[in-house]
Amino acid sequence: MKGRRSTSIALTAGAMIIPLLICSCGRSKEIEITLSNGEAAGTIVTIETDPDESLASSVSGMATADLVIADSVTAVQKYYLNYYGTNIVPGDPADQTITQLGTGYELYVGSGSNTENLDESSDSSVSIYTYRDFTLFVSPSANGTNVISGIQITSPELTTREGIRLSDTADNVITTYGPGYTDNGSSICYESGSSRLTFFFTDGLVSDIEYENTGL
Repeated sequence: MKGRRSTSIALTAGAMIIPLLICSCGRSKEIEITLSNGEAAGTIVTIETDPDESLASSVSGMATADLVIADSVTAVQKYYLNYYGTNIVPGDPADQTITQLGTGYELYVGSGSNTENLDESSDSSVSIYTYRDFTLFVSPSANGTNVISGIQITSPELTTREGIRLSDTADNVITTYGPGYTDNGSSICYESGSSRLTFFFTDGLVSDIEYENTGL
């Protein structure tokens, strides 16, 4: 998302709109929060933006009859893959995403990951869903819920949401994603919140693209 956009979030029936300006990574967005008059004073509320937004922002605070007293405001840019309209977000519950993607996959269930790059715990049971254009890694979270722990793009036809594909140059990646990366020699990675996006290079060209949930 570039520049400033406005997103309206209603808890119930709207009575008052409170605009909040949220800044992150040099970018800002204005979120309009509508609270119902029926909200009990002192209620803790959390409001999140539409998951389609590139900035997944939230506001936590106290709800009175008609206003929010914000305790904290956070804005986190999440790295995720969009596959024909389905958002595949590292850290999200896996079941709904897998249902949306359909049954066109091969499934392997084992202990740990058999990939070299994705950092899965060796004592975690990892389910690996192999689709036509990418591989999906699913691991149990601390509360036992299966979450998306990693995504690996395997097809040169599939791009990231920002348009990078296998065989692109490092210059293309940096021009697209900006300078805020970690250089690991044969790879560069971008991190924000609990998400990490890594580009691996062979002979100066992208040879592997991986998304990870770092919050497990």
